[in-house]
Amino acid sequence: MLQSVDDAWDEMTEKLSGSENASKIEGIDRHQVQLLIKFLGVFKESSSLLEGENYPTLPLVLLSKIRFLDHCKQEVALDIQNAADEEDIARFLEPEPEAFAVLRRNVSNQLQTTLQVSMQHKMATVLHPRYRKLAFLSQEDRDMIFGKIREEIAAMETSSFVETVVVPRRGQLDAGFEIFSCTNNGEDSGFGPEHNERDELDQYLREASDTTTEDLLEWWKTKGKAYPKLQALARRLLGIPASSASSERVFSKAGFIVNSRRKRLHPKTVDAIIFLHQHLRKKRVLARTEL
Repeated sequence: MLQSVDDAWDEMTEKLSGSENASKIEGIDRHQVQLLIKFLGVFKESSSLLEGENYPTLPLVLLSKIRFLDHCKQEVALDIQNAADEEDIARFLEPEPEAFAVLRRNVSNQLQTTLQVSMQHKMATVLHPRYRKLAFLSQEDRDMIFGKIREEIAAMETSSFVETVVVPRRGQLDAGFEIFSCTNNGEDSGFGPEHNERDELDQYLREASDTTTEDLLEWWKTKGKAYPKLQALARRLLGIPASSASSERVFSKAGFIVNSRRKRLHPKTVDAIIFLHQHLRKKRVLARTEL
């Protein structure tokens, strides 16, 4: 909404100028509106990714929280290249208003208390090849997470590792999280507590990072065969959505289908309609991405 206000700013100013409603916009500082848009942009982008339904979202929770907290530590500033004139350039070079410093602190405090990251979120992040070493966490935190994964895979039966995994063709998992990726090709030896050289997690952590991976589930379906226990863990965790948004969208669609004129639809018929609607929509999205 703020972005639409900024986009239509010149037009609104022109139409309201000289009218009785001119005071409604005169008291608004456009520069601060743009700063607020810039500050909130990161949250909007990451929230959209967390609400996705065609790719695993659980690995994004830990990365998003760290990204949000880092974002709150940085002063909000606009790109000087977007300045329209010398007056704009002068405004862009001004120090951040005190109100934004307060906003950043308040948002950071709120994130610390409300955005809880569980062990499942952390293990799911390890299961993304690009971020598997958790280099952005302390050694103590990494040891704890790797230890928990070893406990999980040690308890698994090998007979459960041969299931076929059906995966979507494409996933947009990495946008905005490149700074967390592994870049040292497995040379780091800080992989947690002492363990056997044949430890499956150790082998996975030491493997060269596949930075070209776009589809996480496809990676685990093919290359994950070398790590059968981790593959089973990935199958268990990566299907968990990070947000209830996708489920809520399904309920919303069901509300449109079962209306006052279609109250006698059989539950199985409703399930079939929703299923077809979801998959036909995904098919259209995939077709557009291939154009």
